[in-house]
Amino acid sequence: MAPASPAALALAQAVVAAPGLTFGGLHVYHGGIQHVRGTSERREAVASGPTRAAAAALSALGSAGIKVPSVTGGGTGTWLHELESRTHTEMQPGSYLFMDTDYAANDEAYSSFAQALFVHTTVISAQGGGRRIVDGGSKGVDLLCGPPRVTSIESAELSAALSRATFSNLGDEHGLLCGVDEGVLPVGATLQLVPSHCDPAVNLHDHLVGVRDGVVECVWPIDARGH
Repeated sequence: MAPASPAALALAQAVVAAPGLTFGGLHVYHGGIQHVRGTSERREAVASGPTRAAAAALSALGSAGIKVPSVTGGGTGTWLHELESRTHTEMQPGSYLFMDTDYAANDEAYSSFAQALFVHTTVISAQGGGRRIVDGGSKGVDLLCGPPRVTSIESAELSAALSRATFSNLGDEHGLLCGVDEGVLPVGATLQLVPSHCDPAVNLHDHLVGVRDGVVECVWPIDARGH
């Protein structure tokens, strides 16, 4: 339903007229443009999509005498452009809290937000040719938007050494790292995986472990995890 369509206007009018209901405003969000990679292309997609829709809806509702207390929307990829438009009164991005490799592929992504979500994993087998088996598979890290990125939050040197390493899924509980430098990551070594999509990756776990400067500060239960 287009926000400025006659059906949308009729719905708003029905809400205003209904006893016990209050018209709170518009929710204008476009998930399909969050990962438009180029900044100028994403800005144009916002201008021709959610902000144009918001402006049209505001005009139609205003002409009908309906006040709009709030226009909410914006995502991690588009919030800045929607903010610039001045059509929205509230921004509600979510993935920015964690980030992931999909959002990181957008231009200027890490200039706005840092990566905060990592899946901890351990090397259980070291093989020749730069191959390592880790105890993290599809039960531990989501693969919806591709494989995770391999890194280390414990050592900048190790992180640099892993910049060429790739992850391949070996099933529910194991993953294969390829391209690991010789002498790096013996059996028992730990490393981190950056999920490709943070939402379903979080949903695979019962707790988030908060770490600052190598020290565990808190453990948060994930109340909404599961189906």
